[in-house]
Amino acid sequence: MRKYIVGAIFGALLMTAFSASAEVSSVIGKVVDGAFSVKINDKSLNNQAVVIEGTSYLPVREIGEALGMDIKFDADLGIELQSKAGKPVDTNLQEQKEQILRSRNIEEKNTRITQLMNDQIANDLIIAPYETPAYAGPGKSKDDVYDAAVKKRSEIKVEIEQLTKERDAIIKEQNDYAKKKQDEILAQ
Repeated sequence: MRKYIVGAIFGALLMTAFSASAEVSSVIGKVVDGAFSVKINDKSLNNQAVVIEGTSYLPVREIGEALGMDIKFDADLGIELQSKAGKPVDTNLQEQKEQILRSRNIEEKNTRITQLMNDQIANDLIIAPYETPAYAGPGKSKDDVYDAAVKKRSEIKVEIEQLTKERDAIIKEQNDYAKKKQDEILAQ
């Protein structure tokens, strides 16, 4: 009788061992339908994802590291991904925001420069008659309208030069950033 009890216990242990093994290794022996590269923020991972029976299996550690996460593995609990303390998951978000703000700033400066150039044209139409030979004859003097227009022309010129200088500095900053990103991509 004792042999039967020991045999039954041993058989039960073998059955649970095989069923647990079957759950863990359910993809073993299956046909891989395809393998695909994985990109995160335009950066390709070293390991590929595989598709087995319509389910994609991704390289968890590499994806977690690319997203700036801590990866923990425990045989009993499984795989755990957590954001690193104090570090944002998407580091490109701030850089993208800065690029957008620079682009908007350039656009605003270009709009203002265009407005000033239109003002300058209108102002030059006021000045032009005063500077013709017909107006420069004897007894004709330039009035307050002319003086104000000449002063405004000078102010417009100074503002256009300042805005152009600021805009060009922002464009240089954007170009430097783009070059840095290109160099990073080519270095990968």
